[in-house]
Amino acid sequence: MQNQTLSDLVSDNGTRVSRRVFGDETLYKEELRRVFHKSWLYLAHESEIPNVGDYVSATMGETPVIVTRGKGNKVHALLNACRHRGVAVCRANRGNTRAFVCPYHAWTYGIDGRFMGAPFRKEAYPDDFDNKDWGLVPVAKVASYCGLIFGTFDEEAESLDEHLGDMRYYLDVTFDRRAGGVEILGPPQKWILESNWKLPAENQVGDNYHAGHLHGTFVSQPAYDEILDIAQNVCPKRGHGLGLRIMPEGTAPTSMFPGCEGVPGASPIVREYYEEVYAETQERLGELRSRMRPLSHTVFPNFSLLHPTYTVRVSHPRGSHRAEIWSWAYADKDAPDEVKDQIRKGYMLTFGPSGTLEKEDGEAWQQQVIGNKMEVANDYPYYYGMGVGTERRDEHMPGLIGPALSEHPQRNYYLAWREAMERGGALAR
Repeated sequence: MQNQTLSDLVSDNGTRVSRRVFGDETLYKEELRRVFHKSWLYLAHESEIPNVGDYVSATMGETPVIVTRGKGNKVHALLNACRHRGVAVCRANRGNTRAFVCPYHAWTYGIDGRFMGAPFRKEAYPDDFDNKDWGLVPVAKVASYCGLIFGTFDEEAESLDEHLGDMRYYLDVTFDRRAGGVEILGPPQKWILESNWKLPAENQVGDNYHAGHLHGTFVSQPAYDEILDIAQNVCPKRGHGLGLRIMPEGTAPTSMFPGCEGVPGASPIVREYYEEVYAETQERLGELRSRMRPLSHTVFPNFSLLHPTYTVRVSHPRGSHRAEIWSWAYADKDAPDEVKDQIRKGYMLTFGPSGTLEKEDGEAWQQQVIGNKMEVANDYPYYYGMGVGTERRDEHMPGLIGPALSEHPQRNYYLAWREAMERGGALAR
């Protein structure tokens, strides 16, 4: 593999992607350094840490971090490793505390990560030991958009707003429908998937193609026909993508809301709620975006959203053929409790480790590992050329737009991956 180039792995137009992208262990180690140490990564939602002292655990690539709410409501992201011997100082998924104490030697840190003390601090430590030098290592940059908290290890990274770009226009459709925004409904579901981490992200960047086939027992033919007829795939910025439907003018309000197309959680209670608040949605989003009915989104590299089932999720890398999925349900913060309860039930029936649709997707992603491991087929790339040449621009919507049967979001996703990998220079064999 000497003198390997990234164009050997992802073609210049993104239509051909090597099997090595999904299964090469050397590439995986480079991904951790070039992609996950340099990109903006989703950490948490602000609703999970509403009060000073609140915290949640998260990971950035394979690196455990703690996301906290400090004094002045400032959000911090800190490496979950004691500065003395590297032991995790936080073992819980979430909670509220005034300090993190390492269980090994009891070094103690404030909610903002500052070093607060250690046993025998005055008796045993030298005079030049300066407390301010030994706090928990902070994540270089932390920022949020619509309550979504992201962080990056790269001090030179572009701003979060620049990273998201025009994807913000479409994220608003989900997260800014009402003045109160959304909230996360409880802790995440977590499970291990024997698959490359990019496959779930790729699926949710705008893969309408599989819905009527892999999920054929759940997605009715009329529903699939509607997707093929009016859905569009959008690439707001290279790496980010989504699929959405724009409902015709005059469509009944209840037909425009997430979870109203046969998803189990789409009870009359949910429909009535969205009809009641639709006027507020129109005022906040405008005429066009209030008719948008998104399907799924991915923000590069691994944060995804499944709009019809009220799901946000992250595909964490755990090896070249292993991912850990973290998945949360969300709802409008100001929605009645009975609406949130119905949404939560629909989410659990469809996605998550026991969800009907999740099991079908997971089986496909895990079966793909067999194809990725066929070294004798490494010279035969995967084809991502569906819909080439159908992309267009629209004066009313930002981004590159194509029909439902187009893989241009996937092509741009892997071109973004290639660009991220190229920033680190030539690949080692």
